Amino acid sequence: MERRILIVEDDPLVAEDIRLKVSLHDDALLHIVGSGEAAIEAARTLQPNLVLMDIVLPGEIDGIEAATQIIEEHGIPVIYLTAYADEALIRRASITEPFGYLLKPASDRDLHAAISMAYYKAHSEKRLRRAAQVAATLEKISDPVVAVGRDGRIIEANEAAASILDVPLAQLPGQPCDVPIYLTHAHDSDNLLPELLDTVYQTGQALRTDEDLYLHTRTDTQIPISLRINEIPATASVPGGTVMLIEDISRRRELEAEVKLAAEVFRSASEGILITDHEGRIVRVNAAFTRLTGYETAEVVGQNPRILQSKLQYPNFYRRMWRALLERGQWQGEIWNRRKDGQIYPEFLNITEVREPGELATHYIGIFMDLSASKNMEERLQYVSRYDELTGLPNRAFFYQQLERDLERAAQRDEPLEVLFINVNKFHQVNETAGYKCADDLLRKLSRRIDTELKNVDTVARLGGDQFAVILTWDGVSQRAEALSNRLADILCGMIEVCGKEIQLNVSMGIGAYPQDAQDVNALIRNTDIALNNARTAGHTVARFAPPMLHRAVQNGNLEQALRRVLEHEELQLSYQPQVEIATGRVDGCEALLRWNNGERSLVMPLDFIPLAEETGLIVPIGEWVLNEACRQYRLWLQADLAPSSVAVNVAPPQLDDPGFVNKVEKALSAHKLAPAQLWLEITESAALDTTGGILGKLNSLREMGVRLALDDFGTGYSALSVLRTLPLDILKIDRTFIRNCLHEDTAEALLESILQMGRRLDLAIVAEGVETAAQLQFLATRDCDYVQGFYYSRPLRPTELEVHLREGFAPIAQIASANDPD
Repeated sequence: MERRILIVEDDPLVAEDIRLKVSLHDDALLHIVGSGEAAIEAARTLQPNLVLMDIVLPGEIDGIEAATQIIEEHGIPVIYLTAYADEALIRRASITEPFGYLLKPASDRDLHAAISMAYYKAHSEKRLRRAAQVAATLEKISDPVVAVGRDGRIIEANEAAASILDVPLAQLPGQPCDVPIYLTHAHDSDNLLPELLDTVYQTGQALRTDEDLYLHTRTDTQIPISLRINEIPATASVPGGTVMLIEDISRRRELEAEVKLAAEVFRSASEGILITDHEGRIVRVNAAFTRLTGYETAEVVGQNPRILQSKLQYPNFYRRMWRALLERGQWQGEIWNRRKDGQIYPEFLNITEVREPGELATHYIGIFMDLSASKNMEERLQYVSRYDELTGLPNRAFFYQQLERDLERAAQRDEPLEVLFINVNKFHQVNETAGYKCADDLLRKLSRRIDTELKNVDTVARLGGDQFAVILTWDGVSQRAEALSNRLADILCGMIEVCGKEIQLNVSMGIGAYPQDAQDVNALIRNTDIALNNARTAGHTVARFAPPMLHRAVQNGNLEQALRRVLEHEELQLSYQPQVEIATGRVDGCEALLRWNNGERSLVMPLDFIPLAEETGLIVPIGEWVLNEACRQYRLWLQADLAPSSVAVNVAPPQLDDPGFVNKVEKALSAHKLAPAQLWLEITESAALDTTGGILGKLNSLREMGVRLALDDFGTGYSALSVLRTLPLDILKIDRTFIRNCLHEDTAEALLESILQMGRRLDLAIVAEGVETAAQLQFLATRDCDYVQGFYYSRPLRPTELEVHLREGFAPIAQIASANDPD
């Protein structure tokens, strides 16, 4: 490529002289202009290799200003040729960083020397700039890059290469490349790098491989990589070599593994999965789809999912579904579909849109779960939540709801209403002497007698235990409760046969009335209960509430005042009931149970004071004491190397309402140096369902802390299924009523099996409460229940008593079964 030199001189004779002198030693094309403006234009159009610039030029732009603009815009080297050499001019010219400064007239030799040096300097600077650009480009490449010479030594590398090789960047140049770069196949030990470099040199072809290739770092880490090697041809100034581009493909391998896993999940998932194209045609289904719908793959591929429609949903249902898919890319909900055999079933369906960013949907993925069993169970649980499982009568919750409705209607109509409570006296003795089966049989007989005698009465309910309740709405007869109570006394009091034995039975009854005794539900129930207690303590069969009874209850009880002194007088104590792992007989955990050792009342059981503590708010400080005492005792067991894996503490709803509850748990764990996983917190379903006070947020915080959460008495509440879906639970505790009835009631057995199956599906540990017989234990063991607690193994124990079982454990289920084997 020819060189071009631009001569800027306003004197034609001087310009010609310079041209002649330059041409003696340089065959470059020479171009002459006479002003600064012309020089700037010529530099733009000609792009010369060098500019010989006079400083003093006619026009508004002198030589220094023109040179400044040419250098800044085009980077063309400039040599000043001028007759002036004063200091001020030289300082001004030096700012432009010229490649030379000659005084006119300059000899041809001086011109030649200055031009030659300018060429050399410009070439050197260009090489430096190019090297800097290469270095900058190398650093911008995110993947590791290493340049290796023909001698096998590293010429240059970028920071990414230093990082993946785990070697400081400054130490890489000059090293033999096979020292920091050690490549092997998965099961080989020899370094493959020299062989790969030889292959490139011999073939002259670029090499790329990522098949089973690993980079070994100095810390013995193996990184799966993709490697590309390109040869650098040798030139007169460059000896040649190779450039290696190393790519860490760990993430790619992870994605490949995820794809394989996704394929396996698709194949083996228990949920049905179907995939459609963007037009809604089925392109793929999994094995679970075939099992749940009855359709084989060949029967549905190419079909529209509407072949599954049950026709139970209105067209507007599907319009809303597609609107949600188009707007949000996802829809989920319950839907009724039809199997191939025509059977209609409920399912929970989730549809997700698949699309590339900025593109239209390419596929839709539907995942569904058959809800038939869950629906049946939910209906069963709804029944259990409203009716007593043992007697079939409405339960306490139903009674309260009905009383609220009846009382509201009575107030609107200005009519009276009566409530009758019935209590079986000394029922606990029947339970203790004859056993729970006979006690249950007695309750069933009593409920049938009451229900038969009062078949025309609005509501008859079992409140729990040995207590029944009757609501008597106005039918035009005043004080109807007395007449009914007399009839009930005739049929309930006296001898009754239970389990082949004659038992003397007595009952006590209390009557409360609206509006004279109370104006609201709570007051009416309280006063009716006071009347019942008055009849029981006075030895009467029936008592109607009177105001003096309330005064006596307040005066004689003073329970609340005594309860307020329990912490100050150190009257509380904890017992611990072991939670036994069925398979091993090991005491895996224990539940802390609160007792009140009142000097006046002896031992007060929780049912006698916990409701009052909750009502008065005293449960918050009492609960805090229980939490710390349980953690303190567990720390002692840890120090003695006797501790089970966890200790469980019950949490009352008012405690969860406490804003500082989570902080109190954290402080208790810290004070006693316990790991969060060593603590179970047992919550009731009613507390879990309370949406006020941020209870769900507190439960999530406790779960994130590592504390394990258990749902106590599962199956006794209306919304048990919804609780399991929304709460951060670890453990499911099955209520004792299911265990008690599982061996002699088909419905109880089916319901218990459903609960166990659902708990396993949700990956929850399952604890069965109230286990009292080997048959119950065997039943639970054969259905994969994890843990049990109950009188079969142990009553609640003081800490020193429990330590014996912590050392020795209990007989596992296999030994129990063997011991019970008649052979």
